[in-house]
Amino acid sequence: MKKQGGLWEPNITAFGCTKKLFIYYFIRAAIWTAAFWIVADLRLFVRALDMVACLADFEGIDLFLRARLLAESALIIFLFFKFLFSVKDLYGVIVNIRRIGQTIRQIPVWAGCSLGIDGEQGVGKTRFMTFSLFVLSKAKLERMRLKYYLDCPIKSELEAKARNGDEFKWVKFKAREEAYNFYYNNEKNKDRLPGIYADYVVTYDGKKPYELKLEHFTMQEKIYESNVKGLAEADNVLPNTFRKVKPPAPETNKPEEDKKEKDDKNKKKKKEKPPADTRANDIDEYLGLDRQYTDGTLLVDTHANGSVFKSMRDTQRTVLHLERSEYRYTPKILLKWLDHLEKKVHKAGKRTSIRLRKRYLFVERLTKEMGITREYYTIGKEREEKFMVLPNEVPYAYDDTALKSKYRHAPKIRKDKEEKNA
Repeated sequence: MKKQGGLWEPNITAFGCTKKLFIYYFIRAAIWTAAFWIVADLRLFVRALDMVACLADFEGIDLFLRARLLAESALIIFLFFKFLFSVKDLYGVIVNIRRIGQTIRQIPVWAGCSLGIDGEQGVGKTRFMTFSLFVLSKAKLERMRLKYYLDCPIKSELEAKARNGDEFKWVKFKAREEAYNFYYNNEKNKDRLPGIYADYVVTYDGKKPYELKLEHFTMQEKIYESNVKGLAEADNVLPNTFRKVKPPAPETNKPEEDKKEKDDKNKKKKKEKPPADTRANDIDEYLGLDRQYTDGTLLVDTHANGSVFKSMRDTQRTVLHLERSEYRYTPKILLKWLDHLEKKVHKAGKRTSIRLRKRYLFVERLTKEMGITREYYTIGKEREEKFMVLPNEVPYAYDDTALKSKYRHAPKIRKDKEEKNA
């Protein structure tokens, strides 16, 4: 987390997400560049090519000297190509860092007040949505705080106008003040990421987003100003319909009920949730007016053929369809090291040591972090395939497989309380 004006909030930058990758390729390029220019130069490289081309078959040269000339020439050629390819790879990394910066700048343009991401399973929908959550939240919170700070000196004036009927600006000011206090001044929320709501597991520097629930969309629970919401697999959260439903007419022509019985019925009705098809009315309204209600940005990912998503297209500002992903620039030395450790783990089996486990997990983490992901996508009805670049080294972790523990056949464990009661 980065401290902004005395407040903690996420900060995602292109170089901050790729520094390990850049350092590795920079050091690699520096080593091979130094090795080539210390041992040789371009003149000796051209001479080495000539030596190899004719196999150093010069008149008056014995076999030993010929072999030596060929070995030296081969070394110079080897060092030159190592130098050349290491510089090329470093250039590729720098270009992709620039592309990541372009993606970061493009996300707010795509998102606006709502962004839909669809595609097949495993193509990277939730990962892109998580990355976008942190990119968007910083800009939203800064803008919210700026407007709040500017209106603080005229708070009493806004309140006076509100008492005289001009309450529009006062309502906006109070909404920002409540959000500011909720995100930053509430002791209960010190382990929460300000402004970020999600319905799946995300952690950033030990902090988590606020839980995003169905009740937020039906407006039964409050969601605070300048929020960014991540809704993974919308089919599992929202009702599978957005048709307008006429609420049931109040019952009439019934004999007067006993007051106590009537109160009991009213209390029961308050506790009961309205039917899903009736709640769809509120959801439809909220999705269309989220920006006006809470200055919110909604990010939704779901399968390309999800029925909910098809219905939500009408409320989404932009729809990205992810086609495929490519992982690039993962250092080969790490892949070979990981493969070596994997063989050792298989050989040790159940006798795998803690030391070997830690080493394997460390290398596995580095392998996942160091590299970039190229995501191919199309926008809306356009069929022209484009690509964006995402970093693999990010300061957050997420788990979109949380539903596994809710799977009806998932392994169960008896809690301590259950064992005591048994």
